[in-house]
Amino acid sequence: GDRYTGYGPSEYCNQPCDGDSSEICGGDFAMSVYRKSFSYVGCFADTNHRDFPYAMDFPGSNTVEKCHIECKQRGYKYFGMQVGTQCYCGNGFGMYGTSTDCTMRCAGDSSEICGGLWSNSIYKMADSDVTPPPVPPTAVPTPPPTPVPTSSILPAPPSTNVPTAVPTSTPETSVPSSLPTTNVPDTSSPETSVPGSPPNVSTSPKTVAPNTTVTAVPETSVPGPDPAPVPHGQPSYIGCFNVAGFPLVSNSPNMT
Repeated sequence: GDRYTGYGPSEYCNQPCDGDSSEICGGDFAMSVYRKSFSYVGCFADTNHRDFPYAMDFPGSNTVEKCHIECKQRGYKYFGMQVGTQCYCGNGFGMYGTSTDCTMRCAGDSSEICGGLWSNSIYKMADSDVTPPPVPPTAVPTPPPTPVPTSSILPAPPSTNVPTAVPTSTPETSVPSSLPTTNVPDTSSPETSVPGSPPNVSTSPKTVAPNTTVTAVPETSVPGPDPAPVPHGQPSYIGCFNVAGFPLVSNSPNMT
């Protein structure tokens, strides 16, 4: 029909179709309403020089709806099926006239006809389904690299082999562990006895130098300036977290 909203929508379209239980075919006093977006034109002949420019093949899955969707996505006005598995798209047809050989079942749905030998079952898209095909992006050519003149290329300098210096070992000098002992003769004056003097009195008494005590001067510690107090930096704020995110320790000195 031309209208379907006389009694409003329904929630009872829940019964599977008798021919295909994967589809829903209405319910009690409820209809599954569809709007067909394509219409059948007829059966037309084809040759090696195809009537339609765009061709696809769907062995085992080709249906009228599948071919319709494929050609709709590509922006064509017409689509057709041939030999049960092939799908064709184009914006014009009929170069070879009509045919009576559209008798082959669709590979994906045996209840539909998908052309025949050198024959296309042709359908027309609804005007709302026809959209221009997407424009391919324009390729931007890449400029060729700029050649570098050979005169500006300097040859690599030859490698100079510098002989490796061999370290010269210094002969070891033997130092004697101990110096020989040298006997120094005694140069002290012998004692001279003067007559008439008491015995055992020497005219040149020995002078004994008094012991000099060296007192170490204690080091004086000069106090330096007190180190400047290091200011405590302000703590950086991380965020506010839920208490449940950390375990509570009962024996912590900071917990009450």
